[in-house]
Amino acid sequence: MVCSGTQNFSEGRKIGEGSLGTVYGAFICQTDYAAKLLRQTGGFKEEGAWKVVESEARNLSQLKHPNIIVLAGYSQKDEQCCLIYELAANGSLSDRLQRAGGTAPLGWRRRLAIAVGLARAVLFLHSSQAAPVVHGNVRSSKVLLTEGFEPKLGGFGLASLRPSLGLARDHSVTVTMRTSLLGSQLAYLPDEFLKDGQLSTSLDVYSCGIV
Repeated sequence: MVCSGTQNFSEGRKIGEGSLGTVYGAFICQTDYAAKLLRQTGGFKEEGAWKVVESEARNLSQLKHPNIIVLAGYSQKDEQCCLIYELAANGSLSDRLQRAGGTAPLGWRRRLAIAVGLARAVLFLHSSQAAPVVHGNVRSSKVLLTEGFEPKLGGFGLASLRPSLGLARDHSVTVTMRTSLLGSQLAYLPDEFLKDGQLSTSLDVYSCGIV
């Protein structure tokens, strides 16, 4: 179903690319979605990596908030894993700020509303769960905008952390997350993380402030 919805992940359906995979537009059951095909490199090829992906998908599906992108489901076949998200019609905040494709500039009221929505999403992750969730990669390219410009925090991939999963104790996952973060824009990362590589809620707060 995912393959047919993305025309077998054709180049014509490609809408973006990140550190963990490539995003394609998918038309499934008469609805438009964004399908992220995870890249099969590094820690993802190690034994048990797909179990971590499955656990992460299950946990993200439980994060219900107006300013967090909806994870509709995931598909796993052989060594191929794809995460299915709701489609944000207005793309990323990063693209809008750079006026990619000749889009109109964002007004200050709209920018303020987006900032407030992002802050609410981060607060929800840190305080509304049985155990705090660290997104770990908050930046403008991870803030997605709906048709009405409502901000939706996305880009969780494997960078999010729920301590109850014990991810911090899994060396291969920690290395994968840290490598992914260091490959992103350093301006979003505090000095403490650059020194010791430890994920914490303060990392999200700092990154949110930079956005």
